[in-house]
Amino acid sequence: MADARRSTHLAVLIGASAGAYAVSLAAVTAFQSATDQAAIEDRRPLGAAATSLSRGHDALDGDLARAARAYGDAAARYDELAPRLDELESGLAALTGKVSAVSGAARSLPGHVALPTVTRTVSSRPAPVVHATTGASGKRP
Repeated sequence: MADARRSTHLAVLIGASAGAYAVSLAAVTAFQSATDQAAIEDRRPLGAAATSLSRGHDALDGDLARAARAYGDAAARYDELAPRLDELESGLAALTGKVSAVSGAARSLPGHVALPTVTRTVSSRPAPVVHATTGASGKRP
């Protein structure tokens, strides 16, 4: 009988130990959960700031990509126009020489030229006398 009591006591002791262990684990889990929740709440502003920073970075990256494309397009157009600009500069240099020559010739002309006077004579003749009718007026002679 002592053996039967001992096994019952051992079973109760093991059960009580397991129950106490379970209760302590539950308490530790609840405490850890509350601590984790507080840490999450404390870090929430950091998460929002990180999200905002990430969005700003993405927007800036997009702006830089658009600027790089625009710069590339402008550089390509400049490369297309550069030979034509050289031709234009040559043409302007030639035009400058011609304008200088014309300006020099214009400066050598006198500032005032005396023109001869023009005389006009007006003569008036009387209209010729006509005795004919055409019948256009509806009158017959």
